[in-house]
Amino acid sequence: MHGSIALSHGVLYIGRSHKAAAIQAFDLDGRPLQPRIEFEDAVRGRSSVAGLDVDADRRVWVADDAAAKLRGFTLFGRSIAELGGGREDRLDVRGALGVPVAVRARGSDDELVLLVASGGRRRYALQFLRPFDAGMRALPSLGDIEEPFDDLADVHWAHGRDGEPDYVLACERRAQRLQIYRDGRFHYAVSLRGRPEAAVRLADGRFVVALGDLDGARGAVVLLGTDGRPLRTIADASEVDHPSGLALLDGDGEGDRGTRLWIVDREGARVQLFTLDGRGWGEFPSAIAAR
Repeated sequence: MHGSIALSHGVLYIGRSHKAAAIQAFDLDGRPLQPRIEFEDAVRGRSSVAGLDVDADRRVWVADDAAAKLRGFTLFGRSIAELGGGREDRLDVRGALGVPVAVRARGSDDELVLLVASGGRRRYALQFLRPFDAGMRALPSLGDIEEPFDDLADVHWAHGRDGEPDYVLACERRAQRLQIYRDGRFHYAVSLRGRPEAAVRLADGRFVVALGDLDGARGAVVLLGTDGRPLRTIADASEVDHPSGLALLDGDGEGDRGTRLWIVDREGARVQLFTLDGRGWGEFPSAIAAR
């Protein structure tokens, strides 16, 4: 099982899976909200929420790795898209989805663009696609389209504002590496001591990375500088248990003390709130159940 999280319009969406998959909305203090979306693949008899995001029209997009599909739902749980899962999607070619493990959304209506990451060892594992007009573009691993990604676990898409560039962070679990793209082009890579399960980029260029395994321990959440140099441990193995998802809310001028960081661990069963300076503020009082 795997836990995922997305922050959109002041609402946290948290997904976890057992046999069926469930996505529950929460306010920023952990109180459950509507909607709750549940689904199960009709062919495989199971689904999962390896990754999720919410677009500008508040449609929920899910990387269902158990069914090898990318799914789209309205906010009330009505299915609007189901991509992948076919025999041709197993091929390592442009446009084939393989097994989607993460998704990020940008735009609305027909201008919607999804950034989809696929697991395993694949050249075409990180792709921009337009789900409603079949447009697509792949990002090359290390800047070389012949170089495969080595088991992507998550992707983060940081949107530039006021002329600032966009950044994409690709977490390679098996390679223990973070690849950074600037405006759609490979920028540089950072080697890590553990397996990156999730990452977010701060406006000042620093990174927060969730390590699912670090020196044989249960993992940690760390803050890295713009060059990838470790700055501090936000949560160590005594505080997190194999973290798998991150959501961040900027401190609005209060710096690290005011920046909120939600960490999903324990296969999605727990969500904890930290500030970027490492202070813990407890866990959500509401359990995230999946039947």
